[in-house]
This record gives sequence, structure tokens and C-alpha cells, in this order.
Amino acid sequence: MRKWITQPIIGLWKQQIPGFEVYITPRFADAMAIAEAGADIIAIDATLRNRPNGETINTLIPQIQQELGKQVMADVDTLEVAIAAVKAGADFVGTTLYGYTKDTENYTPPGFELLEKMVKKLEVPVICEGGISSPQHAQKAIELGAYAVVVGTAITGIDIQVKNYQTALMEVKTFGS
Repeated sequence: MRKWITQPIIGLWKQQIPGFEVYITPRFADAMAIAEAGADIIAIDATLRNRPNGETINTLIPQIQQELGKQVMADVDTLEVAIAAVKAGADFVGTTLYGYTKDTENYTPPGFELLEKMVKKLEVPVICEGGISSPQHAQKAIELGAYAVVVGTAITGIDIQVKNYQTALMEVKTFGS
């Protein structure tokens, strides 16, 4: 992919590891594979949950930067976690995990409230990611101070979109019969 794209690529590896809730680039070995694949920035789950191999964000972030020469995007769920990630050396912080952890499961992305707090408090670029499902969401994120916006499932989740259409049409057929 690198040969066709000149913009920075944010790479990550989502995987479930038994016994651990962290699933976005959980280990340094995963970051190495992402770097070898051509990513410029390595995204990691920077929540304070336990990681495999005893790694922590305080060891993983500097290791990625020093040994791989890559910048790190810390995917977070709360302001406290974002602050800890910046202290650990994160180059970017994203609202990615807002609404997806035990601490935030009662919230629905996009995390505009979190984004606003992070933009005011942090001295690194803040990326709004998660729940951006319309151009208006992206626009609002930029207006709130986001450095960049990641649009994921709204573009790549064609299977979800097809299912939503199917469900809606089946409801019409069921009620119209």
C-alpha cells in the first residue's frame, strides 16, 4: 500500500488475546509487524488495562518510538487515560475507545465531550475517531479542535449498511403484508 499512498498511514492490529481486554496493537511484536508493513504511525490501545507480556504504555510507547522509529497514536477512552498516554510519550491521542470500555460503556460515540476536554488539556494533536457516521459529525469534530478525523465503519462497513437496508425493507414487507 505504501507505494500508492504518500500521506501518513496509521497502522494497527486488532486481535483478541485470551485473558486481556486490550485488543488494538496489544504487544510490541504486533507493532513491529505493523511497522514492517509500512505504517508511519502505530496506533495502540493506551487504556490502563493489563497488557500481555507485562508491557505498559510507559514501556510500549517509548519502545515503538526508539526501536521502530515510529510515532504512536494512543487510542483512549477517558481524559485521565489521555493524560497518562501523553506523559508516556504519545505523539497523537485519539478518542477511539470512548464508549467501548467498561469505564465508558454507557456512552455512545462520537465522544465530542471527551474531544473538547482533550483539545483544551493536551499539548499533542487530538484525533476524533469512533462513531463518525456523517459529514456533519466530521465537521463538528474539526470545529471542536480535532487535528484530524478518522471515518471508519461509515465508509468501510458496507456489510452493516446492507444489513440495515435489509432490516428496514423487511420491516416494511412484514408490516405491509
